[in-house]
Amino acid sequence: RLDIKLPPREEVQEVRTSVAAGAALEGNFTLSFTAVNREGLLIEDTTAPLQYNATAGEVEAALLGLESVFGEVGVSREDCSSPRTGCAWLVTFLRSNSSDGFAITTMTTLRRDIGDAEVDALVESGDIYYPPLQPGTAELWGNDARVLVTEVSQGNAPEPILGSPFTVHVASGVTAPATTIAFGRGLVEGRAGDLSQFTIQAKDGFGNNRMTGQALDRFLVLPFLPFEDFSSAADDRTAVEASVEQHQDGTYAVAFTPTLSGTYTVPVLAADRAEVQLVDVTVTDHQPDHAQRYFQLAMPSLGLQTPPLAWNVEVEDLQDALSTWGIGDGSVSVTRWSEPRDVLQFSYRITFEGYAGDLPLLEAISGRGVNATATAVQDGTCRHIKTSAQPLVPETQALRVASTSPFHGYFRLAFRGHQT
Repeated sequence: RLDIKLPPREEVQEVRTSVAAGAALEGNFTLSFTAVNREGLLIEDTTAPLQYNATAGEVEAALLGLESVFGEVGVSREDCSSPRTGCAWLVTFLRSNSSDGFAITTMTTLRRDIGDAEVDALVESGDIYYPPLQPGTAELWGNDARVLVTEVSQGNAPEPILGSPFTVHVASGVTAPATTIAFGRGLVEGRAGDLSQFTIQAKDGFGNNRMTGQALDRFLVLPFLPFEDFSSAADDRTAVEASVEQHQDGTYAVAFTPTLSGTYTVPVLAADRAEVQLVDVTVTDHQPDHAQRYFQLAMPSLGLQTPPLAWNVEVEDLQDALSTWGIGDGSVSVTRWSEPRDVLQFSYRITFEGYAGDLPLLEAISGRGVNATATAVQDGTCRHIKTSAQPLVPETQALRVASTSPFHGYFRLAFRGHQT
């Protein structure tokens, strides 16, 4: 909720004393103020007697002493070169009973005490907050001695602008891996052969939860048993495939089934940049018949290969062919363009939007009359979640090969079951 209101307008009233020509003022007068006090009750309060020639400070102090007057009051004295013939005091009110909650209390109290019609009239005139001062002249002496109160400027409480209050929806920002969290039983305990589950809560950099309807995030979850020896780590069961499904309000359900007992490490990574690769297809055989020219794309290390594709395959068809691979959630976007001067060459920019992390370079298989090549444009990257309070320290290892005499040959490196 956003309230936008015009600033309050100060109420200014003039209090002026006067006397008949040739006469002189003496004595004192009072000022009464009937208004709502801090508790929302309508009361009338009267100042102590004020001398006919009272200073501005004396009038101000007397008004501030009234229970029905609160907030700021300022008084200045005008036209008072000869107090015995008349003076004027400008009284400026800036009351502080303008909050919506207080106004409701005020309205309820006034309608109970003085009736609906009178309240409506006061609201329309603005006097609900700034009623006129009422002078008392019983002790003011002089022929035709008077105290006249006039409203110089009508005051009003802060008024909402057209359309206020407004309902403002503040969406969360882009997902920040460092503040994103994961929670659930599957991160604490499990049993071999049973489904382990936990939840990822995507958050922005300020810790706000992502919302339903915002762009989806991609997560990579890789539970594994951190064996150090090769023979144990070579067991395919040490690494477990985990599924990640979107729920609502930025949450994602993660499930995996471990089959070996032990203490697992469960890295949870959020996609930072998507993998982007470029495939260039050029016709090398410039015979009139282009219909039979084709190429294929493959990722041999993952056992994936497309069926034969036309050298000028449509974007939608290439997307469909790559989506069937099921990399991540299968989302792939493709754009195509060609050199204006060469209609026998097309370039395809392929973005693997549904996968978190790096992918092997596509292998472009050139078919009949076609030369196809693939190059990396951007390696896919991802980052660990929940690192804002626990920054990661990169592992650094040094490898040195040395000998006291010339040598030759080769060596291998092994890490968690993998060997160079």
